[in-house]
Amino acid sequence: MSIIVCRIVEVCVFRSMNDRHEYLMLKRSPDETIYPNLWQFVSGSLDEGEQATTAALRELTEETGLAPKRFWIVPHVNT
Repeated sequence: MSIIVCRIVEVCVFRSMNDRHEYLMLKRSPDETIYPNLWQFVSGSLDEGEQATTAALRELTEETGLAPKRFWIVPHVNT
């Protein structure tokens, strides 16, 4: 059986207010080589030896300056 290794994290940032759910989407720069102008969740790569949860929190802070009130992991790989 093959082993699947994922070195990328995605962070789905949302808030619930007045029975509504709002999601944060970021638009990639038009200068990006891969997927320019793409709307996406906060995402990034794991540094060498870094755990996925640590990378997710780091990327969230680097890209938005936000700190989560709650944080949980979904056992899912986006393809």
